[in-house]
Amino acid sequence: MMTSLSETAGAVLVRRRDALANRIALLDAGLAALPRDPDASLESVAREAGLSRRTVYGHFSSREDLVAAIAARAGDRLVAALDAVDTSADDPATALARFEVAVWRAAEPVRFLGALAARSEHRDRALERLDPLRRRRAALVRAGQDEGVFRVDTEADVLARVAGQVVLAVLDEVLDGAVDTAAAGRLVATSALAVVGVAPAKAARCADAAAGGGV
Repeated sequence: MMTSLSETAGAVLVRRRDALANRIALLDAGLAALPRDPDASLESVAREAGLSRRTVYGHFSSREDLVAAIAARAGDRLVAALDAVDTSADDPATALARFEVAVWRAAEPVRFLGALAARSEHRDRALERLDPLRRRRAALVRAGQDEGVFRVDTEADVLARVAGQVVLAVLDEVLDGAVDTAAAGRLVATSALAVVGVAPAKAARCADAAAGGGV
């Protein structure tokens, strides 16, 4: 009897693990597929994940539910990447460079949420998930302005939004094969620093310091 109970419990645990693995696979597949095709169907996402359409409906009752879950996962991954960055000991330029390199490393979630924000039906959800990124970048730009390091002829929020477009532009160039992945993080950092008015030589030094752990 005890053996039977143990075997049953073990089987349940295996099924739960498999279900969790399938859910994560679907979310990651959607995170990759939807920026390429915002109208990708549940069947397309299932194929991307190597799973059946039936498996998708076992986790999500509709495409809307799947998109909401992917947005939440993308937002969580983005926040985790930003939380791992410690800029407290940096000067403003190096702090922004370090931040932008971290954003580059989380480019896939950023791209997904950016694509989602372009769709009116998902705009509010995507912007909510992107808000931590927006606020942190704006705070770094504002700190640089306060210290006289960044340009002050434009509002910090505006500069931050313009700088925020850099990572998506670089990602497009990487996907087109025009920029090598190994150089992309540094390019993101130097370009963002150029937006806020940092001279090229200093931007290069700060980017090198920020990308020291790889890009």
